[in-house]
Amino acid sequence: HALAAEEGRVVISRNLVLEGRVINDNSEGNGSETLNISAELQDRQRADRVIYVQNSDASAGVLVEFKTARDNTSGRFDKIRLNLKGMTLTKHPATAEEPLRYSLSGAELSNILETTGGSLYDLPVKERRIDKLTDADVYTYVTLIDCEIPVRKGPFVPVDLRYDDCMNKYPMPLRDRDGSSTFIMSNTSCAWARDGKGIPEGAGKVSGVIVHEKCDNFEWDSET
Repeated sequence: HALAAEEGRVVISRNLVLEGRVINDNSEGNGSETLNISAELQDRQRADRVIYVQNSDASAGVLVEFKTARDNTSGRFDKIRLNLKGMTLTKHPATAEEPLRYSLSGAELSNILETTGGSLYDLPVKERRIDKLTDADVYTYVTLIDCEIPVRKGPFVPVDLRYDDCMNKYPMPLRDRDGSSTFIMSNTSCAWARDGKGIPEGAGKVSGVIVHEKCDNFEWDSET
C-alpha cells in the first residue's frame, strides 16, 4: 500500500513479494500489444515479455514486464510469487482519459520465487457491463455480457497484412445492448487475426483481460 501511494516511478529496494494469478500468455500471439516505438520502429517481442497478474478476488491487477522473453517462464493461470526487489513500479495516475493503473518493469527470472499451475476455474467469475467497468478492472480477467460486434463481416483484423509494418494492431468495436462500447485489440500477428472463420454473429459474452492501450497506428504525427 505504501508503494501504491507513490507518484510516478519508484525502484523497489526491499524484498517485497507479489502473489497472484497470471491471466495471459502469448501462445496465440496476443498476450500483450505489439508496441510502436516510432512511426517506423516496432517492438514485436513485447507480448512475450508481459504478463498480467491479478489478486485472488480479481479486485486489482498489475502489468509485469520482464527484461527478456526468456525471463518470463510463467504460464496462463499459474499462481505466481514474485520478489519485487530491483523492479520499477510505475503509477499511471487517473486523468479524464486515463484510468489509474500500475505496472512493474525490469523483472528477471531470478525474481520468480514460485509458480504453481492452474486453470480458468481458479479465477473468480467477474462479469460486467461495459459502462460498469472501473479503474479497478484494468489488468484483470473480466467477462463482458450482452455484447456484439457491430461489424458482421470480415476478419478481426481487416488489414492488408502486406502493410503490417505500419499497422500492427487493430481495435475491433464491441458494443452491448445498452449502447456502451469498447474495443477488442488484436495484434495483426495473432492466431485469429485472419483465420478464415470470420467474426461470430449474434450477441453473447466476451472474456479477456481489460487493458488500457492506445492504438497509436492512428496517432503518429509525421512532424514529430
